[in-house]
Amino acid sequence: MMYGYMTLTDDTGIAHSEMKPDGSVKVNATKIWLTQSGKTIPANRHTEIPAVELRKLLRVIEANADLIREKRLEYFRELRYYC
Repeated sequence: MMYGYMTLTDDTGIAHSEMKPDGSVKVNATKIWLTQSGKTIPANRHTEIPAVELRKLLRVIEANADLIREKRLEYFRELRYYC
């Protein structure tokens, strides 16, 4: 799930994905940041996603970065990056 998370004082928007191993969304779940370069940054790893599975998820997200950006732009009508 990709959604706007917060906007910094300089109007930089931050977005992240939250996921549990079963694909459902949970507060304090693992967050995956998609950077402007199309790379991912995992953060807030309070779930028990095994490291091997997390690496697979990161590769899938990176491989689909263009589609994720396109869908975010359609929904939010803007793209901004934290990093």
